[in-house]
Order: sequence, then structure tokens, then C-alpha cells
Amino acid sequence: VTFAALKPGLLLHPGRRLAGTVSIADIGLDVGSATAHLLETADVADRWPRRPDDAHKWRSACWVVAGSPVVLTPHDGEYEALAGRRPSADRLAAARSLAAAGATVLLKGPTTVVAAPDGEARLVTAGDARLATAGTGDVLAGMIGALLAQGADPLDAASLAAHVHGMAGSLSPPVGLIAGDLLGAVPAALAMALEPPPRAGAESGSR
Repeated sequence: VTFAALKPGLLLHPGRRLAGTVSIADIGLDVGSATAHLLETADVADRWPRRPDDAHKWRSACWVVAGSPVVLTPHDGEYEALAGRRPSADRLAAARSLAAAGATVLLKGPTTVVAAPDGEARLVTAGDARLATAGTGDVLAGMIGALLAQGADPLDAASLAAHVHGMAGSLSPPVGLIAGDLLGAVPAALAMALEPPPRAGAESGSR
């Protein structure tokens, strides 16, 4: 049981692995000023850009320029190349530190940390070790770019894409996953996120 809100140590390893099932107890504290949040599937439905009825493929486009300030998506080795040091054990602080240079940073890991230059951060726990294979990061970068091209702000684009990317990984084969498999699972993951099944006990449209 944790009071008022989730704590970073319950979401980042090794604490996440040891915490088990976590319940949040409301003790009347105001948590409205929190600047780090756990992204959940319901957030995807609320924030994912919707295409208008008259949409066509040339309405928006994405140009990819390496080293763009658009969003950075480093794993630990790339983080070291950018920052001159490995990420610290406090991965939330590490992502925020690099983001302070002026770019939204998605620090990959078992819990993905996305931080904006102003310190706002989101943690993404979707997905598992199946995503640790060549090419899956390119799929993620493409998803982020597509969201940016549709007008999503960088923090939304990076965190929403990371969550759906993780969902797609969970829908993929338990072993032998390659990036092409992940591409094929993205539409199904999006359908789950944008059109979640009705809640148990909800009335159907007919009797």
C-alpha cells in the first residue's frame, strides 16, 4: 500500500520487480502539482490524434533529420554518447537531466522514462523483454514521427507511441520476435487502446 500516489521507486527497477500488487490509499493529500505520471492505456484514447473524415495521405508528413531537437530516444549507450556519462540509477532524474538541454527525451529500458525540457515526465511500463531486439527502436521512432506529423506535442508523441509500442510487443510471439512482427501488431494494439472493450456489466444496445 502506498499513500496518495504512486512513487517512482514502485515503477522503476529494481523496485518494480519487488513491489507486487500496489494499492494507492487516498489520505487527502493534494497531488495535483505532480510533474511525473504513469501513462496508461486510457490516456492513449484521450490523447491520440484522430484523423478527420476528409483526411488524405498528403495532409501531413514527417521529415526525419538525425540529431533533430523534434524527440531523442536513447538507450543507455546512446545516452552516454549524448551526455558523456551513463544514466544514473535514478532514471527519472537522468532523463530530465538530458531533456533540460532542450529536447524531449525517451530513455529506453524495462520502464521507459519520457521527460520534457520543463521537467514534466511520464513513465511507461507497457511491453517486456521481447522488445529488446534489433529494429524495434526504429518502429518506435517511426510511430513518434507519425504522431508529431499529426500535431501531437513531443511529450505526448513520445509517451503515447511508447505505450502502444509496448502493447504491440505484448501481442507478438513470446519468442523469436523481429521488428516486422511488431509492425504487424501495431494496428491491433491501437484498436485495443482507442476502442477499448465495454466494461463488465455495461448494458448492450439491445435487449
